[in-house]
Amino acid sequence: MRKQAVIIGKGQSLLSKQLGPTIDAFDLIIRVNHMPVEKLIPHIGKKTDIFSNRQKEDRKSTRLNSSHVS
Repeated sequence: MRKQAVIIGKGQSLLSKQLGPTIDAFDLIIRVNHMPVEKLIPHIGKKTDIFSNRQKEDRKSTRLNSSHVS
């Protein structure tokens, strides 16, 4: 079975859509420069498998513990 991944960045375009459930349905969700906050979950989802913060003052990548990612 083929897995599907999505990369979500910090952009205003998602805020006009309610794609949260569609985004959360992907097998692997990579978020760049932001983590979901409660009020934006309907728009950007809440599931996160990999988080990468590439801002100048704090350069780090973190793989979150996720039981469904192999």
